[in-house]
Amino acid sequence: MNNEQGQSAVGQLRDALTECIHRCNHCFTGCLMEDDVKMMAECIRLDRDCIEACAMALKFLYKRSRFQREVLMLCKNICIVCGEECARFPQMGHCQRSAEACREAVEKIDAFLTDLARKEEAKGSTNNGMSC
Repeated sequence: MNNEQGQSAVGQLRDALTECIHRCNHCFTGCLMEDDVKMMAECIRLDRDCIEACAMALKFLYKRSRFQREVLMLCKNICIVCGEECARFPQMGHCQRSAEACREAVEKIDAFLTDLARKEEAKGSTNNGMSC
């Protein structure tokens, strides 16, 4: 059994968000060290947004907030935009690693939300239409 098969969707998501934070931090630092920092301004801004969104998503996951779905959707949207911006710089390894981590985070967010919806649907069908 490989690691993904043995790990829950939430565990995979936590790992992906943590890796995204790490890679975006590295990209942020790398962009600041480039000769033309002005050219990297949007990448730097989006790295910061992505770092903060992933950190917030992790906090909402850990406390099992009723708003985790909404926070994860926001995080997903930011990761998509950040990943696209980072991918614009194929010559910069730090940007490419960040783009890859953003894509992985988006994939794991989608998997988690699908799993969550499936569980909620199953729970709803066992209530036979009755609510508390």
